[in-house]
Amino acid sequence: MAVLSLVGALALVGGAGASGAAEEKPLSKKAFVKQADKACRKADVAGNKLLDRFLVDIKAAEASGGNAAGDAALQSFIGEYQPVFEQMIASIGALPAPKADKKKVAKLLAAWRSEIDEQVAHPTKALTKDQALTSYHLSKALGLKVCSSPGLDVTH
Repeated sequence: MAVLSLVGALALVGGAGASGAAEEKPLSKKAFVKQADKACRKADVAGNKLLDRFLVDIKAAEASGGNAAGDAALQSFIGEYQPVFEQMIASIGALPAPKADKKKVAKLLAAWRSEIDEQVAHPTKALTKDQALTSYHLSKALGLKVCSSPGLDVTH
C-alpha cells in the first residue's frame, strides 16, 4: 500500500499508539506483520476501487473544466479515501506490536499521520512520491510487505 503516493487520508487517529492496549501481550513479529499487512491489503482493495472511479472522474473534469476541475476531483477523492486510510492506521495502531518494534511502529504511524495531514492540506502535492518515502522505508524496515508495496500510485 502502501506507498500511498497518491493520497493518504487525514486525521490523527488519536490515542491508539503503536503499542496497542497495555494489557495485551505483544504479538510475535510474524503475527504482527501478518495482521498489519492484512489491514494494508484491506485499505488497498477499497482504495483501488475509489481510484478507478477517480481516474475516470478526473479525466472528465479536466476535459470539461481544466485544472481547477481536476483539483476538485482530487480533493473529492482524498475526502473519500480518508476514512479508509484512517481505519488502516487505527487497525495497525491497535495491534500489540512486538516489544523490539514498538518504536518503529510508532514512527511509522506518525509518518503516515504526517503525510495525511500534508496531503489533505495540499491535495495537488499528493501526486508526488516524496511524501511517502519515509513511511515506505519504515514499513520495509518492519518487514511489512503489503504496507510497503506500491499500492495507490498514479504517478506513473
